[in-house]
Amino acid sequence: MPLLLKYNIGKDKSFFVNGGFFIATTGNNKKSTRITNETIGYSYTPTENYNFTFAGDIDGSDYGITFGLGKSFKLKSKTNLSLELRDNLGLVNAISGIIDRGVSGDIKTNTLNLIAQLSFDL
Repeated sequence: MPLLLKYNIGKDKSFFVNGGFFIATTGNNKKSTRITNETIGYSYTPTENYNFTFAGDIDGSDYGITFGLGKSFKLKSKTNLSLELRDNLGLVNAISGIIDRGVSGDIKTNTLNLIAQLSFDL
């Protein structure tokens, strides 16, 4: 869920930049991976409750900063189309549980989104 400030620029105010913060969560989900001999390229015997090594260590929440830029197009008198390129940069270590296993470092999220928005004035 982003919280953004938007600033319109240009002669006709059709270009815009925005920035702010976001909070995201994965909710309740089952984290598991099925691995076969073909997947990993060598023979192994899985245990009954085998799970991908880091799947249980992925944290369920993320927060960070977001920045975007875009342009609005007037299609009709009361219809607008906006195109935006937005980057969400996570500030939280996404898999903090692996530090307990001797692995060091941080893994953070970063997504680049292309957003199209169609709006109608009432």
